[in-house]
Amino acid sequence: MIHENSSVDLDLLGPIVRKYSGRKRDALLPMLHDAQKIYGWLPVDVQKATGETLRVPLAEIHGVIEFYSMFYNRPTGRQVIRVCDDIACDLAGSKALFASLKGKLGLSNELSDLEQNITIEQVPCLGMCDKAPAALSGEISAGKLSVNDLRSLITGDYQNIANHVVGDPRLILSRVGQVDPSSLRDYQANGGYQVLDRMLAMQPDEIINLIDQVGIVGRGGAMFPLGQKWRFTRFGDSESKYVVVNADESEPGTFKDRILMEGDPFAVIE
Repeated sequence: MIHENSSVDLDLLGPIVRKYSGRKRDALLPMLHDAQKIYGWLPVDVQKATGETLRVPLAEIHGVIEFYSMFYNRPTGRQVIRVCDDIACDLAGSKALFASLKGKLGLSNELSDLEQNITIEQVPCLGMCDKAPAALSGEISAGKLSVNDLRSLITGDYQNIANHVVGDPRLILSRVGQVDPSSLRDYQANGGYQVLDRMLAMQPDEIINLIDQVGIVGRGGAMFPLGQKWRFTRFGDSESKYVVVNADESEPGTFKDRILMEGDPFAVIE
């Protein structure tokens, strides 16, 4: 359902419109995010102004808002708490946790209380299977939650637990919990960027051939050879080259990517 709202103050959107003036469809997601930060949701008049600024049809904007769960075309609370209900969290009791959260906030069928300025939702995998049951309060993650944690989750005082790698972490996660993720010096002291140094001493074709020999492939299902991807990029016409990495598809079990990015981010770059 699309909610009309005639009381929207579009003057508030002025700085955003000026910021994105002259841009095209590639700026749609960031402009919608910026607009939603102002209003808490995306009223129709705001959607229209966005479309006029970026020359994007209103129907396409509706489609984007409906597709991405973090965009809202209805009034919501400024604070949004999302509780994971996927497999790992469900098994860890997320349904009971969500019911308790509703009760603590005095919510019944409606999941928003605009007087308290809060909205709660059940959502698919948050990439925190190792911390189930998990939730997001705004952009703050929370894991290993219990009913006793709900008050601090609501107030924003919840102290999240650290990443914990169990079993044999192998090479890819071996530095997680052992290094300061914000320290380049710490990363290098634990073997970081040694492989990069070796690669810089090789020719590009040598590197691609090495990747072919090792047989590294994509893990998303298609199993497409990485060496071929790099070869296509190498002989592209443009001088600028980009590598796009889909780090976490938010499917149960893929949380290793999140742990790697949080606990050993320089390894992602290397």
